[in-house]
Amino acid sequence: MRVKIVTYDHEWQGLYCDTVIENASYINDDTITFKSSGKDWVIARDDVVFAESAEVYTANTTNQPKAIKSDGGSSSYYDFEIPQHYLDKINETGIIKTEWLIDFMFKNDFDFACAFKALVRARGIVDGAGKEGNTLSYELNKNRYYSDKIEEKHGN
Repeated sequence: MRVKIVTYDHEWQGLYCDTVIENASYINDDTITFKSSGKDWVIARDDVVFAESAEVYTANTTNQPKAIKSDGGSSSYYDFEIPQHYLDKINETGIIKTEWLIDFMFKNDFDFACAFKALVRARGIVDGAGKEGNTLSYELNKNRYYSDKIEEKHGN
């Protein structure tokens, strides 16, 4: 069964609000179980919405993203729509957390997240900070490792 997760905050123990779970199943009338982010979840039925709405959750090839031809100028494939709850947090705190970028830019994909975080740490090292004990070489090697995994998983 396909369900959409609902949480009171955007994220709860690694489970993100509005995540669509494809293979959830009932334990009983009040409880649903599924796997997400490497964890087995058991949650109350009240915390999910059944996701059968075709316009929101069913793949529609007419609305699928298409490659954008670059003319060498500014390109829209570098633009990301920032969800309102993140805009609110940015306005409130004056910062953008890496985890927020990973959420809306990479859809919480583990390999993309690890590659991106390695680049963030590498930039920190170049700027004289970064993760204590790590070197630029280590972080760039980690980025290559996850970049290779992305290529293996998704092909050319």
